[in-house]
Amino acid sequence: MPVLGRRSRLPRDLALLYSGSPLSDRLQVSLRWRSCPFEAVAAFAPPAGEQLDLGCGRGILANLLALRSPGRAVRGLDPDPRRIETARATVGERRNVSFAVGKEPAAGTRFAAISLVDVLYLLTETEWKRLLRTCRHALAPGGILLVKTMARRPRWKAAIDRFQETLSVRAFGWTIGSTIVPPDPDALAAELGALGFRVSSHPIDAGFPHPHLLLVATLPAAATRP
Repeated sequence: MPVLGRRSRLPRDLALLYSGSPLSDRLQVSLRWRSCPFEAVAAFAPPAGEQLDLGCGRGILANLLALRSPGRAVRGLDPDPRRIETARATVGERRNVSFAVGKEPAAGTRFAAISLVDVLYLLTETEWKRLLRTCRHALAPGGILLVKTMARRPRWKAAIDRFQETLSVRAFGWTIGSTIVPPDPDALAAELGALGFRVSSHPIDAGFPHPHLLLVATLPAAATRP
């Protein structure tokens, strides 16, 4: 599957969803879009089915997924009520996207896909392993888990990422988290494999100053719980 390159400006239909948001939120959405390859992540999502964006923030990826395919029913969850308030204000009359405050999928739910974009670096190793297991049990057979994280090479990109996230978490408090260390990609892939996923790794950092890496983890069509 081709990996999309960088597009610095928000697509018009996505930007219009935030046109009524406060200026501070619009600026944050614009900055986040410029720094994260959302379109490259969305390219790996299935075109239809129930999908969950976990740690959705202000709803950029969830909205992008819902806009690009009406066959998707996208739900965004985030622990920050302020960000969810912004995301909910973008829904309007659309019926294939919704947002709620939360940290993990409800027990018994099943999704065709779950996305985790820049979430695991905010968790300890024990926490992110638990979250991956929770997501695995919330996926239907054949489901896809999209984990967008950061590679450790090239080192100059990794250094830029650490500096930016330190400002976001420690200095400005824009992001809630107990740590700011991305998991080792090899350890992450190994954990996903142990949970029964087939894992492929996709660098998606072309045109970005950060070492973006996407792990696409797919369950077998007749998956059994580990």
